[in-house]
Amino acid sequence: LAALSDGTVFGNPRHLKRGLRALGHAQHALGRRQEGSRRWSKAKARVQRAQARIAAQRHDGLHKLTDWLTRTYADISIEDLNV
Repeated sequence: LAALSDGTVFGNPRHLKRGLRALGHAQHALGRRQEGSRRWSKAKARVQRAQARIAAQRHDGLHKLTDWLTRTYADISIEDLNV
């Protein structure tokens, strides 16, 4: 995810890959429901919760990293490498 000039490396946690199983189950259940029914609505809400959880985990991880960086270092420079 990020590498600092002092050698500190922050790995990419891959939240989507970890949440893909629950999301897949929810989407599969949604696909088997009749659109517009009460159970379809519940299944759709389950899919939305799974997607929201993944998004929240990504947001939280980035926030914790950037918060730690700003508290630890006075000056921060960003370099985009074309690897």
